[in-house]
Amino acid sequence: LYYFQQRKDLQNDINKDLKIIAELKVSEIQTWLRERFADANIFAQTPILINDLEKVFIKLDEKYKNQLTTRISFIKEQYKYQDVILVDVNGKVLLSTENHFQQLDGKTTKILEEVKRTGQVTFSDLYWCNQCNKIHLDFITQLVNKNSSNKQLLGYAILRINPDDYLYPLINKWPTNSKTAETILIRRDGDSALFINNIRSANNSALKLKIPLTQVNVPSVRGVLGFFGIYESADYRNKKVLSYTLKIPETNWIMVSKIDISEVSEPLKKQAWIAGTILLLLLLLLGFALVTIRINDQKVYLKKLIEIEVERKAIVSHFEYLFKYTTDIITLLDKDFRIVEVNDKAIGTYGYSRGEMIG
Repeated sequence: LYYFQQRKDLQNDINKDLKIIAELKVSEIQTWLRERFADANIFAQTPILINDLEKVFIKLDEKYKNQLTTRISFIKEQYKYQDVILVDVNGKVLLSTENHFQQLDGKTTKILEEVKRTGQVTFSDLYWCNQCNKIHLDFITQLVNKNSSNKQLLGYAILRINPDDYLYPLINKWPTNSKTAETILIRRDGDSALFINNIRSANNSALKLKIPLTQVNVPSVRGVLGFFGIYESADYRNKKVLSYTLKIPETNWIMVSKIDISEVSEPLKKQAWIAGTILLLLLLLLGFALVTIRINDQKVYLKKLIEIEVERKAIVSHFEYLFKYTTDIITLLDKDFRIVEVNDKAIGTYGYSRGEMIG
């Protein structure tokens, strides 16, 4: 009963930790995303940039192109972007801080169409870029000359992020020392739950590992299907885990924090082993004490018997001496007054043999 109560208490503590860790990471991701949206909005509304953009995009002035390149390179370094890309209204790349970058990926082109339709800053979600062979996350904003009479659309700015710089380390980092605990970011991809970040048991699993939605007991699938909170089941490795699942607001991302049941139970097993060892030692000590007491009692008892026997022999020896050498007639009778023993004086006095007198 003590073990099971301890296990229950420990599991409740682990559940709280999983919840707190997941919620803190979700909060940090939300803050980080808002900051990136703010960067894109500020970029689109900076007059000096818009002025340079107009000269480069509309007038094709090489002097301002170099100046604009310097400005966006500063923005890239200052805000830790992988690349800052400027494209015209048709999606043609005009400037990139990565000079080798000349053409947009098809997925980015689709996002441009959405930005053109909504006029809002939009982020692309994490995707695999076939041109760069890397995972990107793009924040895309319109570049509009608001000083023109018709608020002329000049083009688009793409603030490109490498998730390995901040997002993935944030997700993968665990605040305590643990062999199995991890945080996973997931989104729905058709009829599967798609793992967005790399996981402990498989490198390069980001945007590659999928779990069919038919495996409804797997925590990642449950999250994609809209079931959130604490859950105990087998994970994508088919190992028993405790997990906490929640949605990241304003995204299609699901956060899962989890830890193996075996790791949770390990401290209890150690405690049980220690407690069992101590109990065994106590029982052995108790047994030894009882045996020692028993032996001592037996020694005392044997000593008493020896003393009694010595005393008895002394009495018998004394009696035999008196019985044999006394000058008085001595006869011993039983309860029926029959003679059972006589001394030599009695035999000599009465003139009967011992056999004749006894009985």
